[in-house]
Amino acid sequence: MLLIERVSLSKGVPLNQSSRALSIFLLCIGIGAGIAAGAGVFFRGEPITRPFVSVRGEAYEYRDSGVYRYTAERVVAEGVGWDVVTLGLAVPAFFIVWGRFQAFRRKQEVDLRIQVLLAGILCYFLYQYLEYAMYWPLGPLFPLHVFLFSASLAGIIGLLKDIRLEQLPEVFADTFPLKGITFLSVFVGLVLLLMWVPFVMEALQGKIEGKLYGSTTLVIQALDLGLIVPLAFWTAFSTWRRKAVGYLLSFVLGVKGVLMGAALCAMIVNVWITTDKLEAIPLVLFGIVMVESAYLIWRMFRSYSAVPFSRNSNLR
Repeated sequence: MLLIERVSLSKGVPLNQSSRALSIFLLCIGIGAGIAAGAGVFFRGEPITRPFVSVRGEAYEYRDSGVYRYTAERVVAEGVGWDVVTLGLAVPAFFIVWGRFQAFRRKQEVDLRIQVLLAGILCYFLYQYLEYAMYWPLGPLFPLHVFLFSASLAGIIGLLKDIRLEQLPEVFADTFPLKGITFLSVFVGLVLLLMWVPFVMEALQGKIEGKLYGSTTLVIQALDLGLIVPLAFWTAFSTWRRKAVGYLLSFVLGVKGVLMGAALCAMIVNVWITTDKLEAIPLVLFGIVMVESAYLIWRMFRSYSAVPFSRNSNLR
């Protein structure tokens, strides 16, 4: 049985030897994400484009140099904005949190917040590089993108496999922002539905100009509607009902909200710079998601009760 004692965090919890392997594995993911994002920022090539008409009859301009060669210019503009946020915010945040994870590991201690924060950042990497691997034309970064999304999934499992979900409500105080997380989750789910359902319906009716950008399907919309929307609504439901899994998903949604909110704002700004077209409403909406997510993460951190877990053989 999992034992819980309300003592100071400094007394710690023994960790098993596999945590060292996990720590090294996570380090490789962080380094790989830095390399991938850095390549996208610094080796995107010259802004030289060529016109093309896709097999679907869509006319677009594609980039003719750099690591994102053969990619539609609009998509490159979005991707570079995303890479800037990943390189300048997500990767440094990952290494800071990984450093704390490493410090606790060396002292044979654990802080549950560090584990779920790392898992949240890995969810961000998982989504980004799954999209890159599926959406970008084949290029030199393809193997790295595949490694990053698959390794991120393995890292999430490694971080969370020993957490007893039923104990999570006991680890956080009543100040945990359940209502705030519920509202944010519903807001994110509704925004994505309102953005993409009409978009998809128009595409299905043959109005694809300016939607596919040379692709043959709607990859981003499939991922958002198939993964993010259900996750957002399940987070809202489980948090509102005070289910244990809601506490875990709250951190995941919060971290992804900060990083993806910043990334989407950067994409919109970079597209504005590239095409002189500003999408003001999405910029405001995703800015709100970013700020509100950061505030809720701060509140979740403060609600942590500093309760260490004594582990049995099944938790090592």
